[in-house]
Amino acid sequence: MTDFQLAVALSLSAAFIFAVGAQLTRYGLRTVDPQSGALVSIAAATVLYWCVAPWQLSVAMFASSAVWLFVLVGMFRPAVSSTCAMIGTAILGPTVSTTLSSTAPFFGLAFGVAFLGESLTVPVTVGTLSIVIGVMALAKRDGNGEDTSWPLWALALPVLAAVIRVGAHLLTKVGMEEIPSAYFAGLVAYNASLTVAVTTFIFRKKSVLTLVRDPNVHWFMGAGLAFGVAVLLVNVALQFGPLSVVAPLVSLEAIFVLALGLTIFKEGRLTLRVVVAVTLVVAGAVAISAR
Repeated sequence: MTDFQLAVALSLSAAFIFAVGAQLTRYGLRTVDPQSGALVSIAAATVLYWCVAPWQLSVAMFASSAVWLFVLVGMFRPAVSSTCAMIGTAILGPTVSTTLSSTAPFFGLAFGVAFLGESLTVPVTVGTLSIVIGVMALAKRDGNGEDTSWPLWALALPVLAAVIRVGAHLLTKVGMEEIPSAYFAGLVAYNASLTVAVTTFIFRKKSVLTLVRDPNVHWFMGAGLAFGVAVLLVNVALQFGPLSVVAPLVSLEAIFVLALGLTIFKEGRLTLRVVVAVTLVVAGAVAISAR
């Protein structure tokens, strides 16, 4: 298997595992607020990373200046991005929220054009239009009671999460050029995120006992383990393949969420319009990556 094929396989595997985590999150959100759920999820993933530290961690890695890039990543992802995504999931449902999150390659392109001098091409233009139409389809109110409870500002939450994730991918890839360890990048980022999440939890004056006794908190534990594994797979994929390939393939999480919602989790908010929007957004993401 070539490096490119390995990157593709890892990216698709990560997309599927991210989708599983997104669906588990939906169950946890029945009684747990998104901020507290994000804390539990991040804590579970952090514990997972420390469990394998005896085999993967080298103290010498902390001496590199690249560690601060991973810390910077962790200050926003997954602490902020997960909270935005979970609030979006609570309001919009996992399919719509994840579909909007799949606009990540569009922002990857925007960053490339703005900061790296990359040029627009026909596939990029077509992909952008596809994404815009898909998002407009999700935001459209039909007037028949469908989706009327959605506040329009909620549509921005998963999009913001996508922007943060793209920035995190870029910084992680740069940092791994100096410290070529996907595990270490994830470990440092998750510890930084856990610090942010704990600080926020204390500031909100929430009760730890109330949280751990919630009957649905275990869903966030499972989601956190899934996200932790998925992030590691993405980091490894970034070592073997370009961001322009990894990011759009990971964005296919939306398709996996849709498939899981239809087959296993029995999500009841699916409509033809949502399915078409999912297809347009993901197709646009793939077209953009084809530049």
